[in-house]
Parts: sequence; structure tokens; C-alpha cells
Amino acid sequence: MSIQPFISRLKEAIENSSATQGTIAEHCHVSRQSVTNWKTTGQISVDNLRKLSEVTGYRYVWLKEGTGPQKFTDRETNESEFMASESGVREPSPDSDYLKDEAAELIQSIRYAMANRKLTEGSVKALAAFFNSLVDSK
Repeated sequence: MSIQPFISRLKEAIENSSATQGTIAEHCHVSRQSVTNWKTTGQISVDNLRKLSEVTGYRYVWLKEGTGPQKFTDRETNESEFMASESGVREPSPDSDYLKDEAAELIQSIRYAMANRKLTEGSVKALAAFFNSLVDSK
């Protein structure tokens, strides 16, 4: 898998946002050279990718995966997407025969609870660990 599309998204966010490279560096608590290096190597921590998203207005999930709209309009939704993306929750494959209405409803309920901050980060991690243990058990 090529890292080039990810690097292109990083470059776009850094170069096309209203935030200067200095502002980005300051927000992420790194040097300007580090920001330049992100654009050439794609080597950026999850925490700094999240901070880059915050300061540039580009969605975390779009920066990371290239899916969905590029920019966010609601910071809370962007943060919820970040939490879901990094919690270890695996998305079902759309063509899976196993995904029934009940499973889709459960997934939607969890997303709704997360978006409305009804679940703590710890409870989301616990739910993810539980479901992953079900998937991983033989």
C-alpha cells in the first residue's frame, strides 16, 4: 500500500488551510521543520494528526483514510470520528451477509451515543475490546 495518497492529503491540509506552517507547528508543539517533514515523509503521530485536523479544519478521518468530506463543520463530530477511528472498532464489510438489521441498528446506536457524548472513552474501548474478543475467538 502506497503512502503517497496520505502524504498528498497532509500537504493539502498544511498548504491550503488558512493556518500558517508556524501556527500549525505551534498548535502541535513541534518545530516548523517537523511540519515540513510530515509533508515529505508522512511520518506523523496520531496525536499530531489530530491536532493538525483541529488547526486546519480538515477532518481527521479524511486526513487519515481519504474518505468522506475533506473539511468538518462541527468540531465535536470530528472529535467523535477521531475517537471511533482510534478505538479499534472495525467497520463491517458492506457486502457481508452476516450484517443483519439488528447489527446495523446496534452500530448506529453506538455511533449516536458517541456523537452525543453518552459513552466515555473508557466505555468505548471496553465495548471495542469485547466485540474484538468475540471476533478473534475461534
